[in-house]
Amino acid sequence: MLVIQLTGSEAPASVPGGAIFELAVDRGISSARARRLRVMVDELVHLAQLREHGDRPAEVTVRAWTERGHLYVEVNDHGIPVFEDDTVIPHELVRLGYAEFIELHSHGREGNVARCSLHLSEVDARGELADREQVLSEDAAEAEPEAELHARAMLPSECDALARLVYRCYGYDYPADEIYYPERMSALIDGGLMHSAVVCNEAGELVAHSSLTLARSGARIAEAGKLVVDPRYRSHGLARMVATLRLERAAELGLLGLWTECVSNHPFSQKNQRKLGARETGVFMGMLPASVKMVGLENEAEERGSLIPMYLPLAGSPARELYVPERYRELIAEIAEHLELERKLTTRGAPAAEESRMAVSVNRLLNVAVIDVEVAGADFPERLETHMDHLYDMHVSSVYLDLHLGDPGSAHAGDHVAGHGFFFSALLPESGVVSDVLRLQVHNHEHITPESIQLATDWGVRLLTRCVEDRARVLEESRRRRLEG
Repeated sequence: MLVIQLTGSEAPASVPGGAIFELAVDRGISSARARRLRVMVDELVHLAQLREHGDRPAEVTVRAWTERGHLYVEVNDHGIPVFEDDTVIPHELVRLGYAEFIELHSHGREGNVARCSLHLSEVDARGELADREQVLSEDAAEAEPEAELHARAMLPSECDALARLVYRCYGYDYPADEIYYPERMSALIDGGLMHSAVVCNEAGELVAHSSLTLARSGARIAEAGKLVVDPRYRSHGLARMVATLRLERAAELGLLGLWTECVSNHPFSQKNQRKLGARETGVFMGMLPASVKMVGLENEAEERGSLIPMYLPLAGSPARELYVPERYRELIAEIAEHLELERKLTTRGAPAAEESRMAVSVNRLLNVAVIDVEVAGADFPERLETHMDHLYDMHVSSVYLDLHLGDPGSAHAGDHVAGHGFFFSALLPESGVVSDVLRLQVHNHEHITPESIQLATDWGVRLLTRCVEDRARVLEESRRRRLEG
């Protein structure tokens, strides 16, 4: 790990950026990408030094390290909260590609943290795939029913074959961009963050894939996703084959549950998850760009697509006490009961801290942002307003607000979000550090038509209806407040 400490506002802010440029080039990152990362680091250090640090000299610590195929850079200081007026430029630099990810945390007296990253690998398989692979047409001939198929765990060395499978099914449009970078996927597998199951045909081709992906080491739930099935084998039960292997691996890892984001332009994946025991928990409206398409499906879209989160509790799921906004108490109780989760709900909560613990992340590929509220403190309303101003300036399509329901302040925070247009999205069991998460959503001048969202069950339709009703209620509240103001 590279560690550089700067003391005093006059310390040369360019030193860490120069060192990180050298480290990036040494790790195989091109000089062009390394220079762009240096600009990002210089900006983060400059902002940290300019913040008010009281009667103490400014102290800025810069750390850089490589892990699981990424170069991470972290800038830490103990000045005033990071989310005042100084986050527009870093977010804009991410939008322009100066880093692939940025996360900004403010931990009050514990300090501010800005973390950005670049993938070490620059080998994008798409350039070669276009020359040696063909995107299958919608009328591709189906394989024989008796075709010989074999399901097993995927090896890190097969990430090239995975990229070929994805290209055959999606061309360049698969929404998880990293899947086209075999070295990046291999690093996830080697690091224990992704556990993949595949199906091979008699020629040894990968014709189906699905994985368990952990957000961090030691996570107790995983995303059961990246399901890709060759359209020639869509009626061969491949989704169930990889799902069976996935469940076996989840048991070995001791996971509490699995969640999946199913597309809503067809109900097939939702039905498959229902057969496995998963249940819908809400709707991520407008999560996907309209450009995402899949071979063999009539899915031309003029508006952004939506995803259906589904959750499968596994053995050992614990009971939880949740602090929930009053307006969502009944709905959260209904979802928890539907999932057969033991939850005690209370709406009597107040901020347990003066200062909030919040992080903002922006996904450039999807053009969405997530505001993760681990602790909603007394300063939550002002901090949220600052975030939203900056995110709207970035022209993100959708913003998702995650309230950790183990925090008493979450019950109180729900009263402040309607003014920004947030409405119900989903309950995300076990997605917090030690609790469930309530996800709310708002769209930035995006028109999402509920009628375009296909759902497999009456329960899914009910959740979509609740989303739409809550959106209408929030819009009416905002309109009334404007008139009163």
